[in-house]
Amino acid sequence: MRNTSPIEEAISSQSQLASPTEVAALYARFSTSSSMLTNFLLTFRSQATLFIRRPGGGSSRGCLTLPAFNALSASSRVSSTCAALTASQGAFAAFAPKLYWYISEILAKLFNHQTGLVHNFSNSIFPAMSFNCGPTTVSLKHVDSGNVSHNFCPLTALGNFDHTKGGHAILFNLKLFIQFPSGSTILIPSACIDHGNTPICEGESRLSIAQYASGGLFRWVAYGFKSAKTLLKTAAGRSQKAEIDQEEGARWAEGMAMFSTADGLKEDLRSVFSCS
Repeated sequence: MRNTSPIEEAISSQSQLASPTEVAALYARFSTSSSMLTNFLLTFRSQATLFIRRPGGGSSRGCLTLPAFNALSASSRVSSTCAALTASQGAFAAFAPKLYWYISEILAKLFNHQTGLVHNFSNSIFPAMSFNCGPTTVSLKHVDSGNVSHNFCPLTALGNFDHTKGGHAILFNLKLFIQFPSGSTILIPSACIDHGNTPICEGESRLSIAQYASGGLFRWVAYGFKSAKTLLKTAAGRSQKAEIDQEEGARWAEGMAMFSTADGLKEDLRSVFSCS
């Protein structure tokens, strides 16, 4: 048995996340039932369900009205939605266990401290998610600078298109064009890698789901559930902020250390999840 991550414990009354060993089976199930999720997504247009902290210290619940949010949250009970979300969590945990645990731990502190927050989906640790409903979704070259800089963001493609002719995932910094069929998910650090996708052919459809976490949430927790603006008002607060921020390059090094190497992955899985 693996250990339960902090955020899983916080939402365990709703659902249990998949273990890394279940990922392949979940992908197989999702690939045969994606039409159910596609039909659901067509009722929305690029909607986001999220909780974020803005740079100025304010917070936002997202752009959905309450009825739409409830309907979107309820979709986590649709098997294809569960498979898409849970498979990405399993892949995240399987290939970056230290980072997965860190993200879980910080978000668990947030949800435990601010009990009024509602976790969008019981089978995803990510506090924010965008449904891009096209029906011909194309993402231009960009970085998501507001996200946690070293965190993975799962991006899932849906729809009906020929992946050999269009819809390729592009990682510009790495000069990679990747065939990206409907039902596929890729995990990338979207805050530091330029990414996008190629257009699809006429008459085809493409939709996508993006899961992510605002960097402001992590600063909010690190600063003792206060904004940077609040800390900067006093000498003690400024000193506290400087200590947390550390010297230039220190937090970058900490973030890099959370990624597993090929040689160290097995041991990282064992230490984080007590895998045999």
